Amino acid sequence: MDYEQHEVGKLFPPMPKEEFLLLKEDIRKNGQRLPIELYEAKILDGWNRYLACQELGIEPVVQDWNGEGSPIDYSLTSNYFRRHLTVGQRAMIAVEADRLRDAENRARQRRHQGARIGGAMAGRGRPKSSPPGDNSPPANLPEGCQARDEIAAQARVSARSVQDAIYVRDADPGLARQVRAGGISLAKAAKMARRTELLVKLDAIPGLDPTVVENILDLPIARKDSEVERLAELDPDHQIAVVRILRSGEAKTVSQGIIAANSYRDTPEPIPIDPREETVTIGQNLCRKLREVFDTLGYLRDYEELFETLLGVLAGDAEDHADEDTEDEEDGDNVDEEVDPETAPAKA
Repeated sequence: MDYEQHEVGKLFPPMPKEEFLLLKEDIRKNGQRLPIELYEAKILDGWNRYLACQELGIEPVVQDWNGEGSPIDYSLTSNYFRRHLTVGQRAMIAVEADRLRDAENRARQRRHQGARIGGAMAGRGRPKSSPPGDNSPPANLPEGCQARDEIAAQARVSARSVQDAIYVRDADPGLARQVRAGGISLAKAAKMARRTELLVKLDAIPGLDPTVVENILDLPIARKDSEVERLAELDPDHQIAVVRILRSGEAKTVSQGIIAANSYRDTPEPIPIDPREETVTIGQNLCRKLREVFDTLGYLRDYEELFETLLGVLAGDAEDHADEDTEDEEDGDNVDEEVDPETAPAKA
């Protein structure tokens, strides 16, 4: 008799060819030691044993799953550590299985509700009122999707790995399949997915040069909206000049990059910068330099709090300056012409 593989079993990658050949040889010599578990007439556990028996022309030994707990949890615990899976594979399989678990729970709830309605309709042909509070599913019905920490504990991976797996699964299903198959690490897949998301976001910013976008993807400023918006205000030549400074490590912010770029003779022409913005940036640079000197001399421990306070004040000044510019623009937009109350038309 031919069988299909259960959906949860398909989450696991095919057994490597070498391992499958060893399994097949063992069954040929010693017979099938473990029975194949069936659920809903599909193979829940033992797919590779089934394939080996098929190739050997041996009638596989099968039995129905005992029905204790969840078939998804049973398949996971049976395969997680019997197979040689990476941390990334276990995390991805776990979050994919949680999606199946949620669908299974919803289906059970619908069946339960349908059974109750069917029972209520029996007799007089109209639903009977349920006793107060009798709206709960059966006692053995699992509760919704598992929390991230519970998924991590079941797969024996970190909560961070589960979080990355969820992100990759939702952002790029193709990448998720590659992680599950062992073709790419979870860490690399998460990095690729985040890079793609950031690229789409930066491409949508008006005024940002395409060449600049490619060159700031791996810089911290790419994830700060205020920095990217400040960069987009510059013309393309100035953007490239500033990004060149940022990539060299000479500057960490766009304002610092503008000041540094203006100090070079090969800059197309001085990049416009507000005097207050320039003053704050120079102050921040001086403060950091002094901090490095104090650290070298061994005095930083006594003055660490002072430097943190100074940098905080300077950062606050920069934010206040930005807020003032915004308020000035709004006030300018809302200025009305002065109206003489004696000549103005009366309001209805």
